[in-house]
Amino acid sequence: MPLGPKSRVSSSESTSCTDSGYAQSDFRKRDSSPFPFFTSLQSVLRLPRILGCLLSFIPYEDFNALTSSCTEFRKLMEKPALKDTILSCFLPGFRSLLRFKNPELFVDVHVTIGDLNTFHLSNKTGLHSYPVHALQFGFEFEDAHRSHLLHKLQRFTTAHSKFVLLLQSLAHSSVKPLQPELEDASHPRPNPPISLPLGIRHLYLPEPLCYEDSPAIQRTPSYQRQKRSQSAEVVTGQSKPSAKRISFLTRAKRPPPPPSADFIIRQSYFSPWRRILESSSHKTPDPPSPRRRRFNGASSWSDTSISTSTRLSMIQERPGRKSVSRIRIPFQSTHDIQLATSRVHAPVLRVFVPCSELNDVSIAACEDQLADAGLWDHLSTGDIVCNLGYMPPPPLSDEDPDHDPVVATSASVSSRPSSLGNGMPSDDLVWLVYDGVGLVRYSPTIEPPPLKDPFTLVTPHYYSHILPSSAHPFFTLDVYSRLSRFREETTSCSPSTLKLGLIAMTTKVKSPTLPGGYALVKRYRWVATIKGIRAALPGNVEVGSGWLTNEWALEVDGTFEGRKMLEHLISPLGARAAGAWAQGDWVWEVDRQRSNSTVTWFRLLRSSGVYSLPLEPTTPGPVSAISVASPSMGSPGLATGNQRRFSFMAR
Repeated sequence: MPLGPKSRVSSSESTSCTDSGYAQSDFRKRDSSPFPFFTSLQSVLRLPRILGCLLSFIPYEDFNALTSSCTEFRKLMEKPALKDTILSCFLPGFRSLLRFKNPELFVDVHVTIGDLNTFHLSNKTGLHSYPVHALQFGFEFEDAHRSHLLHKLQRFTTAHSKFVLLLQSLAHSSVKPLQPELEDASHPRPNPPISLPLGIRHLYLPEPLCYEDSPAIQRTPSYQRQKRSQSAEVVTGQSKPSAKRISFLTRAKRPPPPPSADFIIRQSYFSPWRRILESSSHKTPDPPSPRRRRFNGASSWSDTSISTSTRLSMIQERPGRKSVSRIRIPFQSTHDIQLATSRVHAPVLRVFVPCSELNDVSIAACEDQLADAGLWDHLSTGDIVCNLGYMPPPPLSDEDPDHDPVVATSASVSSRPSSLGNGMPSDDLVWLVYDGVGLVRYSPTIEPPPLKDPFTLVTPHYYSHILPSSAHPFFTLDVYSRLSRFREETTSCSPSTLKLGLIAMTTKVKSPTLPGGYALVKRYRWVATIKGIRAALPGNVEVGSGWLTNEWALEVDGTFEGRKMLEHLISPLGARAAGAWAQGDWVWEVDRQRSNSTVTWFRLLRSSGVYSLPLEPTTPGPVSAISVASPSMGSPGLATGNQRRFSFMAR
């Protein structure tokens, strides 16, 4: 079929017209968009959303290579929005804290891209490298290589400390209320009874003369026999046949005579040791299992309607009744960066000053290192500073004239107690604590924190992460001044507000001669519980929120003098009689096993002075639980019934 006549307009012209029309419309669309036709990568990366999407797909190594290619890229963290985006991707814990940030309370710490790169390099450097290099600085002359290495390790510790303080500032500016049960792993939860290891001795101290068991808890021999037979039936699954079902063909046997008291005493004393010897001779000991922190439950403290005797009997510690923490510790060691995101634990900062003794010279060098890095103004009272270059000398062995200190030091690196340990707390570690003025030495297992007022700490468990699992934190506290308002308002307090009782407690006592290394000692202690402690504390005194639990429990010796000491501490009449003796700082231990989100348990270790108060010549009567009498009328010395007002003496 013949084709039609060709058009006068060539195909090339029509194509050019079509392309030009499309190009004009495309340019109009591009001109109306907020981005120019050619946009540089520098302009794109300055947008927080695009930068965040890009960083979510690349590792930090690629981001470091990108920022190293241009000078402008290394200035991205100068803009606060871009800084938050970068740190949310490459700083652990920053994203979760940023959601609850309060700009009015937040104090920014200046960090750069170079600090972030140094921080990641320090995370790749093992902690064992610091003490190894510290030993080399002690016995060799410094040269250019040593100076470069020293400066490098100091930059690593400075970068780590910067981001620790940044996370701490962000955590404490949070608008979210403090939740100890979620952030602190030292709160208990009930757990099934656990059998104690073989060889643990139980020592029972006799009860005081003023103690009298309640008839409800006394067991008769018939009840004990019935319980023993029931327990045996549960374990074996079989019951003993009754006397009616015994065959008449069997001869009746005369029951043996009862054993003498002397035989029973000797049998009860030597039987544990015989079991230990038999088990050690016929059974191979199992490998030691890793220790785990366990706590005693204290759920009964939350009920406010329970009577005094019931409450005191419920909080008595029973053998084998232990518990574990509610959640796992989110950090693996005291040097983990995740620890800086917690508000209930002290942050651990790093410095590197090679030394063999933490004297005034080395401590001043640590302070200068923090001041030169611009971190001194960001320190808060109670912050921990760890000198990774501190290596104390090893214990001296036999004197040898050919003894080479360099070789001996290199061979005994593992025997040196440094600030690192195995990543977990140890008994012989020495830390530095900022007390508001300067750095002070602090050994958690030997001395209380060198702070003027430990009540200003966020929580009494502020240093629990640098303590061994079996140790309790102890502080030098002025409990007398904290209870001043409570003593003033005691006249209007109900009997359920304050309770005093004598309870039996089981504690561990170290004993190197025993197979288990400790013995369980049961003794009686005086315990006073004070409710409504938030309202009892003075309002003009700064107290950490972790101390303001619902109740305080004060524990002292279970003696007549211990009870008088507790009376003069919490009663207004006794406080006036005590005078200057009651005022002062006493060393109190906070029991981590009995303390929880509702109760803070204090145990008196030692007082500032000698107890020399005049005691009343009265004979103490039977006491199980005594509360405060609050008559509506009468003079302070008026006796009402069998109780004296504000006096816990039982007549």
